[in-house]
Amino acid sequence: MLVDGTLYLSARDGHVLAMNPEVRSLREQFPGSAEWLFPDRKARPGEPKRVGAVYGQPLISGGRLYFGTWDHEVFALNAADGTRVWGPFETKSAVVGRPALLDDTLCVGDASGRLYFLNAATGQETRPPFKADGRIWGNLTAADGIVYFGTLSHKFYAIEVNTGAPVWPKPFEAGGAIAGTPTVAGDTVYIGSFDRKLYAIDRTTGTAKWPRPFKAGNWFWTRPVVEGDTVYAGSMNGRLYALNAADGAKRWEFKADGPILVAPLIAGDHIFVGTRKGLVYSLNRDGGVLWQRDLDSTVLPDMAASQDTLFLALRNREMYALDMSDGNTRWTFPTSERYEPLKETTP
Repeated sequence: MLVDGTLYLSARDGHVLAMNPEVRSLREQFPGSAEWLFPDRKARPGEPKRVGAVYGQPLISGGRLYFGTWDHEVFALNAADGTRVWGPFETKSAVVGRPALLDDTLCVGDASGRLYFLNAATGQETRPPFKADGRIWGNLTAADGIVYFGTLSHKFYAIEVNTGAPVWPKPFEAGGAIAGTPTVAGDTVYIGSFDRKLYAIDRTTGTAKWPRPFKAGNWFWTRPVVEGDTVYAGSMNGRLYALNAADGAKRWEFKADGPILVAPLIAGDHIFVGTRKGLVYSLNRDGGVLWQRDLDSTVLPDMAASQDTLFLALRNREMYALDMSDGNTRWTFPTSERYEPLKETTP
């Protein structure tokens, strides 16, 4: 995640890093200027020496960085220096997805199906949790006073943050587990499911907007990306689909080598796609290949871009900066050499 010129990365071995792309390009010692690591092995007394695995990428807003862990913890850090603002707030179960923020309320979902409402400044609960039907593993999305999320029990919810009450008479129900990230665009929220379908849902009524959901050959786990009247969505069958946002009709598809686990990134005239096999593609707006690279490790999490540089992290803990025009490497950063990795925990 790239915010105000800083790259933030969470890791499944229990660390969060802030990296300065300019400093990394000079291959200076980490941490350099405007860089930090949490937890810090040289942490002051009373500061945590370790945290649980962090699966969801952090949320950055208002100078703070928020994240949850597999060990039932939620933290807020100072985004500038990585010092702890508050935490851990203890949840009932693992926090897998990224929180969402609306005004001064931080919303956090956990694997017990609870949606927590926390004061973003203090980490204190502002009201009792909302209990959903099923485990919450996906990222939360907030817009216009509403937080949207799905569960592994096939339900999709819209909850008013100010009251903690559902917006719709009943949750939207898909045909499979929902572990992806919702995308809000206008009066529609888009979400994919493990039933191999992508849904467009009316934000007011909670009912389907397309004549039928778009069906692929495997799960939709990634976040759909909406630009103009087109929805771009990657599937575990290795295809990126460009769909008409109004009715879900397919405009084109691109076949990648390997399942797509991250959202496509649109930057300028490029559409970037990463796969579980480590292939990275640059496509034009019609789905034609401009270039491709084999980085030999799963692309996780979502990619980021700044000016003419593409940033992406890999499962093997390598960070890459690629030239957007041709895919050539500008610099790499082996994050695993900068700290002592903890054993990963797999959900």
